[in-house]
Formats: sequence, C-alpha cells, structure tokens
Amino acid sequence: MFFLRVAGAGLLYQNFPIVKYSRGKNRLRYFALIFCIFCVALVPGAYAGCGDDTNPYDDIPGTLPNGYYPPAADFYGNTVQGYAPLAIMFTDRSTNVPTYWAWNFGDGQTSNTNNPVHTYQSPGIYSVSLTAGNGYGGNSITKTNYVVVNQASSTPVVDFSANITSGFVPLVVEFTDLSSGGTIVSRAWTFGDNDIPVPELTTGSKIVHTFTEAGQFNVSLTVTAENNQSASLEKASFIRVRPPAPEQGTITLMRGWNLVSTPLPLNDQYQEAGLIFAGVDMDSRSLFSYDAGSKHYIPLDSQSVLLPLEGIWIYSKSETPLTFKYQVTRPDVIPKHMTSGWNLIGYPSVEPGNAREGFVSIGSTWSTILCFNTTTQQYSSTIFNEKAGGPGDQQLMYPMNGYWIFMTSEGDLSVSIE
Repeated sequence: MFFLRVAGAGLLYQNFPIVKYSRGKNRLRYFALIFCIFCVALVPGAYAGCGDDTNPYDDIPGTLPNGYYPPAADFYGNTVQGYAPLAIMFTDRSTNVPTYWAWNFGDGQTSNTNNPVHTYQSPGIYSVSLTAGNGYGGNSITKTNYVVVNQASSTPVVDFSANITSGFVPLVVEFTDLSSGGTIVSRAWTFGDNDIPVPELTTGSKIVHTFTEAGQFNVSLTVTAENNQSASLEKASFIRVRPPAPEQGTITLMRGWNLVSTPLPLNDQYQEAGLIFAGVDMDSRSLFSYDAGSKHYIPLDSQSVLLPLEGIWIYSKSETPLTFKYQVTRPDVIPKHMTSGWNLIGYPSVEPGNAREGFVSIGSTWSTILCFNTTTQQYSSTIFNEKAGGPGDQQLMYPMNGYWIFMTSEGDLSVSIE
C-alpha cells in the first residue's frame, strides 16, 4: 500500500491511500487520487510524497488545525470607545481559513479586506457586522452597539505608554504620550524614583528615563492643551525594576517533548546545542526550531547556536535538569523580529510575568498565545491580548519556556535585559 501525504501549517499530516488505477476497474479510486492531488495544489504550504506511513516529524505534538470547513465568523477591534475621529483596527478571528470578507461598520461604510482600519468621523453608537466565507460556505456575525464614539472634548484625555515596563538595573525606558483632545503644547512627567518628585518638562511626545535602583515606581503625566486646559494621569507601580540578571537559569525537562527557550544571550563558550543538551537523553530524536517565514520546522545539529527568545522543541527520555549559562556582559536590548502568523518564542524575562508585561513592545500586533503542558503533552491554555480586544492577558508565563504566539501583523519585539 502506498500513501499520498498532504501537509500544511507546521506538522499537520493526512495520509491518503493510493491504489494504482487500471482501466475498467473501480473509478472511485481514480477520483480519490485526483481529489488528493487537488488538495495539495489548494492548501498553502502543503506537500505530497509517496512512501510508507512514516515521517521524522510525526511524533512532535502540538499540531495546529487547518480546518477546511465553512468559517465561524468572529472579530474584534483594538479599541471600541473613544472620541471622534476614532480610528479602529478590526481583526478577523474567524476560524477555518476564510478567503473573503464583507464588513459593515454601521455608519454606511463597508470593506472587503480581512483586517481593515476604519475611522468613525461622527459621534454615535454603531453595530458592526462581518460575513466571512471560503469555498465551503459563509457565516455572519453582528456585534450590536459595539463601537461608541464620543464628541471630541476640549479638555485633554491623558494616556501614555512605555516600550518596556519591567527589567533589570539599570533599566532604560522610553515613554510615549498618547493623550488626545486638542493640541498638546507641554508635558510634565514624574517617574517616582526620586525622594522629591521633580517634573521633567517636555514639548515632544517621547521621553527616555533611566531607573538606577530596583523597585516599583509610579509614573505620572500632566499635559496642557493649546486652550490652556490641563489634565493628569498617574499609573501606580507602572515600572518594575529588578536587581541585575543572574548568571544562569535552570529548567527541568519532563519525560516527552519540551518547548524551551533561553531568555538571555548564552555564554560564548556555551552556545552550541551539542554542549547545552549534552546531558539529555533525547532517545535518538532531533532538536527542532521553527521558521515563521517559511512556516516549517528546522532540525538542529550539535553545532547549532541557540539564540535568545528562540523556541526549541526537545525530547527527553526522562526527567532531566537543564541549565542555561548566560553572558556576563549583555547588550542593552535584545531585538526579535516577529512575522505575521504563528511564531515560536520564549518569554522575555528571567522571572515569571504576564503577557502584557513581557510583550508590551509589540502592543496590539499579537492576538493569541498557546501554552504547552509538558506533563500532559498537550496545549493546556490560551492567552488572548486584552489590548487587542481579547478577554485577558494576565495569565502567568515562565522564563525558559517556549510559547506559540500569533501576530496579526509584523512587529519588533524589544526586550530590555540590563
């Protein structure tokens, strides 16, 4: 017996039996073969191969479903309330790979793109609907009174963000003023790390501040608009600064597949996979990383260098401690480019924290995180980006563990480690 193998989206495989067609024999076998070949041509990233029913990737867990069925329509907006004009980025969350979209924003405007940006010009309450479909059918959803647009206020509405909210001494943070409601002409910042808070006055929307001591710090901003109206906002314990990072970290590999990552650059003499995993009995299995660009797993050899925040699949025959030895001298920032779609990544810290803290630099460009449970060998939980309209991103994540993260668009993850 031979098989036609169809694969797509990482490690999803389906084996279709092929029986040689003979004239006058059962034509259904012929059409089954033609159907399989059509599926290979249709599915992005798919491939076919003839042979026996084995594959070196078959026993890696965590396959993501493709779902070639009619979509179940769903979406969210990165913000659903604000002042006119209000720009909202709508993100399609429909399942089963839709290929066409029909949006109605409730103000007479429509769109046929998958993730449109729409600006509401007038105050009001708007219902938004989406019809998503593919070659297998369509489905619609309407979210009633989903968007609330308020009349622009003459008093400024204060808000601000930071490119990072936690890290090690000394921690360099760039703050950005996000205030709205009129033209802002002056800003006064306080960062909570002085005995006597002295405001730092700026006219630009960005300011860089260095925290030289460990602790949790309140940050406040007072803005003044051109009509002399002022407003203030303080965010309590907004910045958390830790003592200098440790020299090494240890994680226990469980029996079976483990998803690991180093949060910091490794010691120059200890970067190769053969040295790092020398004490692990992998039962003759390979190590794998994931290339988000090509959407394929990449086997690693003993000379492969492990990079910070790169997710690695490793099999362990028994429960085994694993130690990462970090560089003594480290760069101020670790850059990590994230492509659109699924990325395999580590949590960017040497201490446990939540997704909002760890991935603040990529903001609303990520939507979903999948957590792998090494004990059950299954995905155990899902984290949604609250900033992008999801139900919450406060679940605890752990250093040296790997995670799947889905990006709605490209973004640059900036991790401060000093």
